[in-house]
Amino acid sequence: MREPDQLGDKFVSKKVLEALGIAVPEDALGFYVKGKTLYIEAMNTEDTPAGLMINVEPVEVPLTDEQVNRLKEDGLYSSQGFRLG
Repeated sequence: MREPDQLGDKFVSKKVLEALGIAVPEDALGFYVKGKTLYIEAMNTEDTPAGLMINVEPVEVPLTDEQVNRLKEDGLYSSQGFRLG
């Protein structure tokens, strides 16, 4: 898992991933790609007896060859990552 501040500085619209048929969680902060897997960093909140706990957890999305090629063509295939906005 990456920290949100370790994602790249470039912002990308969630609609770009949705246009590729990728479901983007509402609480997604950013994403990065390794191999044929897209990792969406999503914020997870939980009420605990000690108070509100906030974690960032990766959601793994397997990619098809077509999706990988489209991400590469659009300059979005990167292990550095992008922020979602």
